[in-house]
Amino acid sequence: MHEPMKNRLAPATRLLCAAIIATSCTGSEPEAQPDSDVPGPAGGTVHEFAYLEDDVQHLLEFLRGNEALREALLADSVTLYVAPEGGGAERKVAAAELRDPAAWRVGPHSLVPPAGLTDLRVTPGLHSHCEAVPLDTRFPELARHPHVGVRLASDAAASCLQTWNVTFVFSDDAVAPRLTGVAYDQWEW
Repeated sequence: MHEPMKNRLAPATRLLCAAIIATSCTGSEPEAQPDSDVPGPAGGTVHEFAYLEDDVQHLLEFLRGNEALREALLADSVTLYVAPEGGGAERKVAAAELRDPAAWRVGPHSLVPPAGLTDLRVTPGLHSHCEAVPLDTRFPELARHPHVGVRLASDAAASCLQTWNVTFVFSDDAVAPRLTGVAYDQWEW
């Protein structure tokens, strides 16, 4: 009875050994998955929100005073948020009011980036807070929507406290996304 069992397992065992030897002889490690494939909101992956990068770049250029605002990009109103460490305030603003970069403020906090910040990091599906982190760690109510984190710094920035960090939050419509919120997370400026 022991002999038939041995004959049934032998081919499977040989096949397994051959597979192990073949993969171990290639001399290469399995390719690491790119960071953009980390899980994102709603079970998707972070890179799915890369389609918003052009809209985010436009918003940055508008806030810097380099472009006129494409008003169709805004929802009827946009809620501006400040991180809890900055007081956690929020302000709902009508789209028409946001034509002027000076209106992009919550209390004493202006969401216009300071001049001279040229080092740009854009992180679709993540929130900028010194480093890119999941948005639900800072603003859980916004995390289920498409979003793109932005960090601006000068070349001479000595720490992340010298960066400007926001996350732009959009409607769930992938065809015609509209900005619905902006989470400002570097209130030290």
